[in-house]
Amino acid sequence: MYENGKPRRLGHGRASEFARFSASSSRTNAPRSYVQAAPCEGNKLTVQVLDFRSVERNTLRGFATVLIREMNLVIRDVAIHERDEKRWAQLPSKPQLDRDHNTLRDDAGKVRWVPIVEFGHRRMADAFGQRVLEALAVFQGRALV
Repeated sequence: MYENGKPRRLGHGRASEFARFSASSSRTNAPRSYVQAAPCEGNKLTVQVLDFRSVERNTLRGFATVLIREMNLVIRDVAIHERDEKRWAQLPSKPQLDRDHNTLRDDAGKVRWVPIVEFGHRRMADAFGQRVLEALAVFQGRALV
């Protein structure tokens, strides 16, 4: 994970590199009784929804807890949105705060949000979102098998 004595920059390399680090780790907070995961093709990562909490507010439909099996990575609070028959998944974010820890708002009075983690490329973010939606369909029993 280090190159020339410095931490390696994230976003470079292949996901399979991360999988070999996680393969030796048996510790995770994810429950051991998994539901079936969305099918995985080729070298794509297996994304699985472990839990879904429904919350209906504007475009928000709820929050999913997602497992990326090959990386042994659990991502909590992945937001699921829907508008005009389109659905998308959004990685967790937090409200932006000022120096006095007050929530910042835009001109319309809406809270400004800052991503906690993000993908380096839009294509990867879109692919992840699609895999989350497929896994959510499996979790909710709506998958077309």
